Amino acid sequence: MPVAKDHANLPKVIYNKKRIALLKKAGNRLARTYVRVARALRNHTLRAFSLGLLLTLLAICLDWGGKLVSIERLFYDRRARFCQFFTPAPIDKLVHVDIDDAALEEIGRWPWPRTTLGEIVDELRLAGADALALDILLTEPEPPNFVRRHDGSFEIVDHDANLSAALKKFGRMMVPVTFDFTSRPPPTPQFFRAGQNSA
Repeated sequence: MPVAKDHANLPKVIYNKKRIALLKKAGNRLARTYVRVARALRNHTLRAFSLGLLLTLLAICLDWGGKLVSIERLFYDRRARFCQFFTPAPIDKLVHVDIDDAALEEIGRWPWPRTTLGEIVDELRLAGADALALDILLTEPEPPNFVRRHDGSFEIVDHDANLSAALKKFGRMMVPVTFDFTSRPPPTPQFFRAGQNSA
């Protein structure tokens, strides 16, 4: 009986050995495939990194030499035309306030006192303007002067302070700025002596 029992289990044992051998063979093949894929992926990553670094250095050199300006302008125009889907449409409610001959006849010759400019800014603010851009260069300070009141008395008017207060009250202002980079000779000793005497 025991011998018959062993013979009965013999095909199962042989089947298990074959299965183990097949699994080992498949495992070895899978391991070799994994090694080949990992090696190819590593080589591909190294090549991609080298190519990206080379292209980045090339772009930096071309940009430093000014060779990409025309291309950038071309692509900027295309981006501004076709890719600004979420940018609100420009407003068409713009008012251009001109200093023309009629204004000069009404207010007086140019330049107007800055207090007058401040009154115009206040009028535009009260009219409901959202923003204001001044295209007037005020390069020199305007000294205060005496202005006659309706009752005949005089008062000192600080024109720069009045315009500054009107601009601050408006809030949303754009004013032009100019920079003078002209090289000038250093002050002479007479200049320093005059400053010390005036002090």
